[in-house]
Amino acid sequence: MPTGSRPGQLRLTLLGVGAMNSPRYAPAGLLLEYGDVRVMFDGGPGAEPDAPLEAWLVTDARAELRAAIRRSGRARGVEPGVRTLVTDGVRVEPYPVVHTSHPTCGYLIEGCGRRAAWAPEFLTFPDWAAGVDLLFADAAGWRTPIRFARGTGGHAAALDVSAEARRLGVRRLVFAHLGRPTLRAIDAGLTPPFGEFGREGGVFLLRQAGAAATPHARTPGHRMLPHTADLIIEAWGPSRNKCIEQAALGLVESFIDMHSAVASESVITDIPAMDDVELLITVLEEVIYVVDAKGMVPIAASLRENRAGGFRAVFAVTPLDDVTSIGPVPKAITRHAMHFGEDDGGWSCHVLVDV
Repeated sequence: MPTGSRPGQLRLTLLGVGAMNSPRYAPAGLLLEYGDVRVMFDGGPGAEPDAPLEAWLVTDARAELRAAIRRSGRARGVEPGVRTLVTDGVRVEPYPVVHTSHPTCGYLIEGCGRRAAWAPEFLTFPDWAAGVDLLFADAAGWRTPIRFARGTGGHAAALDVSAEARRLGVRRLVFAHLGRPTLRAIDAGLTPPFGEFGREGGVFLLRQAGAAATPHARTPGHRMLPHTADLIIEAWGPSRNKCIEQAALGLVESFIDMHSAVASESVITDIPAMDDVELLITVLEEVIYVVDAKGMVPIAASLRENRAGGFRAVFAVTPLDDVTSIGPVPKAITRHAMHFGEDDGGWSCHVLVDV
């Protein structure tokens, strides 16, 4: 495991993204590195950092994994607990969250003129996380919150967290505590309207304010621009695949009202290895094909590499007859004036669509 961080940047690595007893992932855990300072947050079996550590901080001192975390921490020379940590250049402070019947918290991490928040478990969105550069948040539920018995707390729904984070000006949202409802949503190819799913081993860099932007800093998004008889879609994201997913959403939003659309099934397409521009065109043409040939509308898209060296596109779809049309279905994707590539802020594309 790489250790240390370059001067002037915070390095944040997800060691686990699972909820309690996850069938797929290690317990949600985060490693902060700043120079020689290394701080662990939560985690547990399978999500444990290498030594040395400055501290091991927990969000729930009475959590089910407290004994395992205590053993791991002591083996690395630290005593896990809830506390404030101030070192040269970094301040980490606990703030309360609404989660269960006893006190629990999240952590605000400040350094390099940036702010990140680790809040993997909460029922109510923590207002102290408003406007942070990077938020690691709860996604135990997907469409609806998970509520504990007798009103003692619970977990927020990912879609609610997505809406609140966007409303409160969070710059980048990463879901770092994935419960079973969210795992089912991922398997169905669903994606939140704002935010991304964390992955084990994922690294996030927060550089000194005013430094050059990192390629991973761009929040996914898209927009549509009129162009005589055609349509221009512009999309962007922290990675090639995220940018393509956003372009697909922009294409669909050009002809249906997405607000009331609910996915009923998934369509999976395997794509052979090809260059970036051809991949973008192929995914967008597949969206048009699914509408024309199957009578289904993709309302979410997920693009990942597959084991064969190509790609797998998963579209969450709903019948065309069940959505409200707001324009004609596009005819084709043109190559004229197309742009797709990586820049200082991530990936972006400019696509002309024949309508």
